[in-house]
Amino acid sequence: MFGIGGGNIFNIAAQVAMGVATGGSSIAMQMAMRAVMSAVGQQLLQQMGQSLGLPQSMIDMAQASFCSACGDTMGAQQNLQEAIGGLGEAAGFSPFETGALQNQLDNYIAQLVLQAAQEFGQSGGREQGQAG
Repeated sequence: MFGIGGGNIFNIAAQVAMGVATGGSSIAMQMAMRAVMSAVGQQLLQQMGQSLGLPQSMIDMAQASFCSACGDTMGAQQNLQEAIGGLGEAAGFSPFETGALQNQLDNYIAQLVLQAAQEFGQSGGREQGQAG
């Protein structure tokens, strides 16, 4: 049911949690745990949305928001692209118009990332808003 690459997602999560609990919390483990949590959350949102009868584009938006909150930027971008595709189709946009909207979204996200990186670089890596 919740399988990823032939493995049970709960076994993977348990192994990752055990590694973290025993002091093996490397960056790779943290990334793996983030991916597992993102996959589980997206699956739960998909099932809940379908049981509520929500349109797929609305479910995709919820999944994108969840991915973003988890730090899964690729998942967020993919779900936003799918949401725009569904909304464009529902609105009667041509594939060209839908593609243009998706392209605009990609450009906007790239600008946000660039701006955040510049602000981070200007702050010297310090978190803003903390007294110091």
